[in-house]
Amino acid sequence: MGSTGYQVSASVDTHRFVLDNLREQLRDGHRVVAHCRTALGTGHRGGWSYALYAAIADTTTTPATVSAHVVLYLRSHRNGTSEIVVKHLHETEGPVQHHGVTRRVLEALTPTEHPYACQWRTDALRHHRAAADARRRAAAAVGAVGAVIRLDRTYTYGHGIGTVRQVVVCSPTHWRRAEITDEATVTTSPLLRAALGWALHEFEILRAPQ
Repeated sequence: MGSTGYQVSASVDTHRFVLDNLREQLRDGHRVVAHCRTALGTGHRGGWSYALYAAIADTTTTPATVSAHVVLYLRSHRNGTSEIVVKHLHETEGPVQHHGVTRRVLEALTPTEHPYACQWRTDALRHHRAAADARRRAAAAVGAVGAVIRLDRTYTYGHGIGTVRQVVVCSPTHWRRAEITDEATVTTSPLLRAALGWALHEFEILRAPQ
């Protein structure tokens, strides 16, 4: 699971080099059927800049099997030279990077019983579900700003505020307890931090945003 460095010219495209290098390293009968890459951000453990995720088919088996490979890489420049450093991990080797793998790559994989590979796939799918939930929550919260809603449960606040269930949504992250009269919406609390994940639960819109 060590890394390998390659001296390259300044004109070489880093991402293309890494993908081509992966293909060159594959044994006969193996080929890339789907791939994607993601930036890992600054401060990533190990100093890696990117991850390439690839679904690789092994056509030497009957039927053919497809497994996941994770290639971590970075590019450095020193004293007028350029180096691309690559670390290649199979899903059975317990890679921890999974946040950027796309569903297209995951759906290309064939079933496996290897515990590390199963855990890697589970973690990747869990991240996708969490990201999808976050997008739904954000959309619902933004759409409800200015509305008076009745939540599916009661929330309790301290400092004499007490229970809250009917609120006016002031922002995706804040609300106030509210009452509806014929003339207006009356708020009966200071600004409160909205419950985490509230928009993922059922709620009833009692008065639409003005």
